[in-house]
Amino acid sequence: MPANISRRSEQLRAQVEQNCDYVGEKFPEEARRIHYGETEKRNIYGEASPDEAKELIEEGVEVQAIPGLLKQTPDSYIPFSYIPVSAYR
Repeated sequence: MPANISRRSEQLRAQVEQNCDYVGEKFPEEARRIHYGETEKRNIYGEASPDEAKELIEEGVEVQAIPGLLKQTPDSYIPFSYIPVSAYR
């Protein structure tokens, strides 16, 4: 069973890396810019602190935590992915 989970995690990582722009620690800022229509809608992923993620959610910005997505993550940050819902309508 653990091998299956590992394989699926790798598949998810590959899919996100192929279909999303990596914005690193600028994730909260860029997610807001997309959410408020200040920049083009596109799929992004990067890092956010727990407090930054909470603020994004409170603002209505749709974010999804994806544990283990990034190979190296600063201790105080959590990898997050943001995919605008309107991109799929």
